[in-house]
Amino acid sequence: MIKATNHFVFIIRDETETEISGMLIPGKGQEKPHWGKAYSVGPLVHDKSIKKDRKCLFFKGAGFDIEYGGETYLVIEGDRIIGVE
Repeated sequence: MIKATNHFVFIIRDETETEISGMLIPGKGQEKPHWGKAYSVGPLVHDKSIKKDRKCLFFKGAGFDIEYGGETYLVIEGDRIIGVE
C-alpha cells in the first residue's frame, strides 16, 4: 500500500461522468474528470474535511499521475482540492 506524505493527496479519478439526463458517459476519449476519491491523505493537509474515501473536486490540470500496483493515482497538493462531497 502506498501512502501520501506531507501535504499531498492521492486520488483515484472517477472514470465516469453523468450528464443532466442521467446517462453515464465513459471517461475514455474525453477530458479527464475533475472528480475523484481520496485514496490517501498526507498528515500535513490543513483542511480536515479532506479524508480517505471522500469524493473530491479539484482544479483542472492539478497534479500528476503515477502508476503503482496496477492502479493509477493523481497526486496533488491538498490546497488544490476545491470541494468535497
